[in-house]
Amino acid sequence: MAGTIIRPKSVYLCSGFGQGLSKLEALDNALLEAGIGDLSLITVTSILPPKFKVVQEMPANIRGCTVPCIISKAFGVKGDTISAAMVIARTYREDGSEDIGLVAEAHALGPENVAIEMAKEEIRRMAQRRGLRLKIVKIASASGIVEEVYGCAVACAVML
Repeated sequence: MAGTIIRPKSVYLCSGFGQGLSKLEALDNALLEAGIGDLSLITVTSILPPKFKVVQEMPANIRGCTVPCIISKAFGVKGDTISAAMVIARTYREDGSEDIGLVAEAHALGPENVAIEMAKEEIRRMAQRRGLRLKIVKIASASGIVEEVYGCAVACAVML
């Protein structure tokens, strides 16, 4: 196999809400509010390596870098309530040993609690399909009522 295998050691969970005259401007503003607007994000699927760490702050020295992430985006137009949520969980095998980390993302045309519950249900099903026990580690979410032309809510797990 050619290429590089990336094995992140930690994950940063964040969220934001933004608005603008275009979808792109709304997304950019949501990413800026989440604190990740100056990163180049590569979207990956919802799996983390075992024994990952959740960090509370982004490293200051990665501005302008390309980083893998799992992202949930909700877009809406003036008058819509939109929300995005992200749930991170550790999983455990039957013998109690730690297995992979799971991340579930959800978005909704509706309030924040709807997106959070959707993400929680999805992560439960992900663990069940794998025959693993689950412990939710952290939840991030954002929501808002769009007052400009477009709005965007994001929740993101940035792998570091």
